[in-house]
Amino acid sequence: MNQIKKQAGGRPKSLNKMASVNMSRPEVVLCAHDKPVVIDLAVISLLCPPILVRLLDMSQSSDFTGRCFKEAARDEQGRLTFAKHLGITRSNFQACITFIKTGYVGSIDVLIRTMDILGGSDKLDAYVAKKQAGNEAKEAYLLAKELSERENPLTPAADMDNLYIWRAQQGNWLPGDSADEWSVTNRVGRNTMDYWWRKRRETVEEMDEEL
Repeated sequence: MNQIKKQAGGRPKSLNKMASVNMSRPEVVLCAHDKPVVIDLAVISLLCPPILVRLLDMSQSSDFTGRCFKEAARDEQGRLTFAKHLGITRSNFQACITFIKTGYVGSIDVLIRTMDILGGSDKLDAYVAKKQAGNEAKEAYLLAKELSERENPLTPAADMDNLYIWRAQQGNWLPGDSADEWSVTNRVGRNTMDYWWRKRRETVEEMDEEL
């Protein structure tokens, strides 16, 4: 029968490994109006932007240049007070932490404003840039669609540039010798057998004649 090897303290190695993986580093941050929020530094330590790392007191005593940073401000209970001093509400701070952990965005305006106060975030900048690119692509598509619809209207109401002469006739209508110049588009209405026929205007005289 296999037995779990134990260290000198008598605790199985497998349990010690599990404990180190799941170890949390709870920290209390005091926000505006003295509202506290508890976060787990172990979850976000590798995801935080540099300035927030220092505000959360996760940075080393000095960086590679030898510059030293003073300890983060705390109250008499040991709670970090930077969010309170910066006027950041608990909900807005939690929104930033949620974005850092999961990438979820609720209110983009609130997130941008709060993250800017906390020193900015490359991850958020990339998200905003991607979203703006998507919006620009959507706007370009809608503009191209609108121009196409204006150039190819299917009803008189859609003919905003007055490009065609319109007639309401049955689907088998043959307008004399000019049949090849006319084309049928949509049905005029649900309760009618008439369709919209259109012919491209060629001259200003046709527009005057129609008027």
